[in-house]
Amino acid sequence: MKKIQGRILSFLNFQMRALGVIVVASSLFLAQPLAAAQIDFFGTSQNSVSTAIPWVAGSTMWGHLDVAGGAGQSTTGFTSLGGKDISKLGFSFGDLDLTSWLSPGPASAGYEIYTDDGTGTPLEFSYDGDLWATGTVHFLRTDVANSSDLNATALMSVTLLSAGLDDAFFNEIMSLTGGTGMITLNAHSFTPINASGLFSAVTTLELTAVPVPAAVWLFGSALGFLGWIRRKTI
Repeated sequence: MKKIQGRILSFLNFQMRALGVIVVASSLFLAQPLAAAQIDFFGTSQNSVSTAIPWVAGSTMWGHLDVAGGAGQSTTGFTSLGGKDISKLGFSFGDLDLTSWLSPGPASAGYEIYTDDGTGTPLEFSYDGDLWATGTVHFLRTDVANSSDLNATALMSVTLLSAGLDDAFFNEIMSLTGGTGMITLNAHSFTPINASGLFSAVTTLELTAVPVPAAVWLFGSALGFLGWIRRKTI
């Protein structure tokens, strides 16, 4: 009977120690900061093919995005851009068709979705004329809150596929995205420049990477150590 009680107490003691290690390891994991990298661009987009689909403030949707791009304004968190003139970093893409939409109402939201028509110009990042990376645009979606909303926002989903002459920028994005190369670009502050579909906008490329913390190694090592203690105790 005493032997059974001793084993029960030993088991409970082991469980309490294991719980303590889990709490400590989890705290260390949650304490790890997120590494964020961001680039702000200012650029333009040229649209064409007028449609009769209602959009905002009495305007109609454009049926085709011919070309869009921008030049860097500021950056944080990209080590590959250290010492570089950010204004020489640019991006461009084009040939997207309006494929899905919802016209906004006085109290209802609306959107436009543009996708590659099969002959689209791939997304390219270049620095001072040298190609740094290329990728494919999955879609570009523009949203408004209602038919009077002049502050549209846009989100573009992209996957980078290959590096250019300098692969440091491409390799850093691949590292930050866990090897997927999938990124999003968010645009806002759309301003019409003329009545022929030319707009200016601010576009932000933002990546957030979660580094592998030392707590993961600590957690595994601690569990192994406690397993060894348990075998020695019971």
